[in-house]
Amino acid sequence: MTTRVLVVDDSPLVRMLAGKALDSMGCEATFAEDGRQALDVLGPGIDVALVDRNMPVMDGPALIRAIRERDDLGGMKLVLMSATDEADGAASAEAFGTDAFLMKPFNREQLTRLLAELVR
Repeated sequence: MTTRVLVVDDSPLVRMLAGKALDSMGCEATFAEDGRQALDVLGPGIDVALVDRNMPVMDGPALIRAIRERDDLGGMKLVLMSATDEADGAASAEAFGTDAFLMKPFNREQLTRLLAELVR
């Protein structure tokens, strides 16, 4: 079964790098530039959403709240991404109700390990 991942980040570079890593892992990636755009492409088939904390239009915490309010997305795993300090980021991820935190910049190995833990 192919893991479907939504990458939500306002940085084209982060979306490109995540896309290449996900492609090399055999994942199917969908992309959005901000939370509002992510809501337009979200659906029950997405397994994991990688959500940047700081974005224009709708930031990561607002998107996470919106996802958690939707019954049809209950099984989706949510990962908060940020370039902030890892301890602060992990605390924020827990406070916002996500399943994990991913410090940016990240590499393919970190992303692979995280997805393996989330979709076991």
